[in-house]
Amino acid sequence: MSSKYRAILVDDEPDVREVTKIALRRFGYPHVDDFKDGNDAFDSYRNEPDSVKLIVTDMIMPGAKMNGEQLIIGLKREGYQGKVVVISGMDYQTTRRKADELGVGKEIMGEVLSKPYDLFTEFKNAVTLDN
Repeated sequence: MSSKYRAILVDDEPDVREVTKIALRRFGYPHVDDFKDGNDAFDSYRNEPDSVKLIVTDMIMPGAKMNGEQLIIGLKREGYQGKVVVISGMDYQTTRRKADELGVGKEIMGEVLSKPYDLFTEFKNAVTLDN
């Protein structure tokens, strides 16, 4: 993967961001910008949209100006063509249903993972751009 590409990581939990950021770097994303709020992540995307190839976002972020659902809607509106990985503490079926409603996996290439996820199997497979 070219080093000009970057990933955006959005989660309100600092520990989740830190561990996931380390994993993303290990899995081939040297440039990972992490945010605790979808609003800041969206601004970052809009500043350099062509460089973003992966967005990993939590769905529910209490207190955030923009949650994961709103972020995905905004990305679709902006014509985002990369991959989205939805991570959530909600059960898989609920998260999958919400992601389907947002077009993740259909209109937007993407995956859904429920926390906690196994970084070395589920997560690695989800963030690979070939999937």
